[in-house]
Amino acid sequence: MRTTNIIRRLAFASLAIAVLTMSSADAFAQSGNRSTGSSNRNATSQNRSAMQKKAMQKQAMQKKAMENGEVGLEGYCPVCIIAKSQWVKGSAEFASKYDGKTYYFPSDEVKAAFDADPAAYVPVLGGDCVVCYAKDGKTRSPGNIRFASLTNQRLFLFPNDEIRQMFNKDAATYVNTDLGDGNCIVCKVKSGKSVAGSEKFTAVHNGFRYLFPSDNERQMFMASPGDFVKADSKMMKDGMGKDAMK
Repeated sequence: MRTTNIIRRLAFASLAIAVLTMSSADAFAQSGNRSTGSSNRNATSQNRSAMQKKAMQKQAMQKKAMENGEVGLEGYCPVCIIAKSQWVKGSAEFASKYDGKTYYFPSDEVKAAFDADPAAYVPVLGGDCVVCYAKDGKTRSPGNIRFASLTNQRLFLFPNDEIRQMFNKDAATYVNTDLGDGNCIVCKVKSGKSVAGSEKFTAVHNGFRYLFPSDNERQMFMASPGDFVKADSKMMKDGMGKDAMK
């Protein structure tokens, strides 16, 4: 009888120990799960904070670029304006730089259209007023997208509505203000020849249009536009000096 009682007590003690062990294990597991869950939440929060910080930095950079005039047309898509006569906001995600300005587009497809022929879409004289420049051949007054005129599939900007009206009344006088004599500057600098350019092969530098007889000359110019412009300017000055001596 005593032996039976002892066995029963040992069995009960073993059962109690097993229960305590299982309870401890469950508590430890739950503690571990809470710790893992807390770590995951912290990691997610940190990732979210990092993304928000990055987005804020990107917005700040875009705003600064806008203020410095580095973004053309205040972020509106030049292709949408020329091709559809619509003012559509572009995104910095789809951007291309041309002639010192960065232009935004609503999609990669529209950006590709611009990249194929940027000279066809950028605003005339880089967005400066052609009427103001025509007065003395040197004044570059920035235009405003709120005073725009779409003429001959080209976008002209003006500083106020009064000057825009002046342009609209006599557009023929100003539409080619950004164009020189229409001859190939590369041909002139390289060989001293006067060769007519074509609208089909157009490049823009510092807001001014340059025409070429083929894409070969256009590519040569775009590789180093500043050098060709300086060389052409020097040739003109030298020519004027020779004429004065005659």
